[in-house]
Amino acid sequence: MKLNNLLNVNKALHLAKVVSIASICIAAISVIGALYFVTQYKEKVYVVSPDKTMVAFSRFDDTYLSHEVNNHIKFWYQLFHSFNEATFKPNMDKALPMMGYSGQLEYKRLVNEGIISYLANNDVSVTINIDTMIVDMEAVPIVAYVYGTQSWERGNIIKKNRKDVAFTVEVLQWRSDENPHGLWIDNYRIFNEETMKDE
Repeated sequence: MKLNNLLNVNKALHLAKVVSIASICIAAISVIGALYFVTQYKEKVYVVSPDKTMVAFSRFDDTYLSHEVNNHIKFWYQLFHSFNEATFKPNMDKALPMMGYSGQLEYKRLVNEGIISYLANNDVSVTINIDTMIVDMEAVPIVAYVYGTQSWERGNIIKKNRKDVAFTVEVLQWRSDENPHGLWIDNYRIFNEETMKDE
């Protein structure tokens, strides 16, 4: 009787080990599967197609990414180079979260040179128009050149200058309300601010 009890205990222990190992394996596979799903999900962007269905595509698919990059650059370029006394700070608050350290330096330069008081004291409104935009999607990070005309308007007086800039665009692994495209502009530099003929 005691021998049968021992055999039953051994069988129970063996079964418990098998069940434990199987449970651990199932848990491990579930975790790995979940991590893989999350990784794949984060690398996709979901949009609504014209027929109202959800379409998923890789966020690194150049076909779609190029449109996002171009849209992002245009939106940022307008914010960062177009303002008046009332819109200077709100525009910079929107533009700076899309930029790296080089953007912070340019913002500080403008403030240190007295741009805010100049806009207020002279009732100046600054607008910007993009003339040409060149984006190298093959470069890593992406390299962009924007050639624009900046107009400084005070009453009937308009002074224009070139605002030709170069910068890099990095694709981030996250998006936010402040940076919905998930793109990071850095290495910002102005390579032409030539004054144009007054109107």
